[in-house]
Amino acid sequence: MMENRKEVDKKIGEQFVDLLLEDVRSGDIDIDVMKKMARPMHPHVNGVLNAKNKGFLQPLDVFLYMIDKWFQTVLYDLEDGEGFGKLISILEDKNVGLRDL
Repeated sequence: MMENRKEVDKKIGEQFVDLLLEDVRSGDIDIDVMKKMARPMHPHVNGVLNAKNKGFLQPLDVFLYMIDKWFQTVLYDLEDGEGFGKLISILEDKNVGLRDL
């Protein structure tokens, strides 16, 4: 469960958060993609990924921890809706390659 879901919804947009989570559930965003996303989000997000990705948690749970850490380190300080652009930049990064989501 995402601790900061309501706040994340405000910063990114509830519909977009729902779409992201569905992409994780369906496997379109898997652990390999999360690894590519984590460092551009914030070094601490990458640290959470490395700490939580030990084979005990499902990919969705790992992603929820990542989003919570991203909120705590980056999103909390942004205006509502401003996180959407940051996330799009990460998804469109040539190393992540998720333009079509």
